[in-house]
Amino acid sequence: MMTTADRTNHFGSRILAQSTNQLVPATPFDMGAGSINPAQAIDPGLIFDANFSHYVDFLCAVPGVDHEFVKQSVGIRCPMRRRAWCSDLNTASVTISNLVGSRKVIRCVTNVARKNEFYRVTVREPVGVNVTVSPNFFWIRGNASRHLRIWLRTIKAKGAHRFGEITLHGSRNHIVRVPVVVYARSR
Repeated sequence: MMTTADRTNHFGSRILAQSTNQLVPATPFDMGAGSINPAQAIDPGLIFDANFSHYVDFLCAVPGVDHEFVKQSVGIRCPMRRRAWCSDLNTASVTISNLVGSRKVIRCVTNVARKNEFYRVTVREPVGVNVTVSPNFFWIRGNASRHLRIWLRTIKAKGAHRFGEITLHGSRNHIVRVPVVVYARSR
């Protein structure tokens, strides 16, 4: 549902959020990926699949989380080779709360359609952050999966959360949106 959510209201205007005394354009912190669009969610094109073990890996990557508590809570030990970052969880968003220099994240998309589709990738970069996605064009068979490598690099540290978006445009009219949230810092 995230990837097919609307960022505009039923009049075609941007979704707004209440600030102290005025309405301002909403960010992913206000609206997540946007308003659910049930008609689009029925046929999303691509999904970002994550299973139980992926979520255990995520918990084990959270700084300060007691690995023994994870085992007691979910019945599984944290892997010896844990994921380096919480941002490694295969979600339909990319969030990095402390980007210093650069980081690569990988997302695995699965084509839930029965037909092959060609996708073109576009990026709206967060201010002060360079975002590169590879491949930026790809074919994917029906019911197949494909890895996307996403590189994020600080150009100018802003000391604030900045927002962008990766959009995958399908040849069968699927539009898959991935919000990007980055807090870039200098060394």
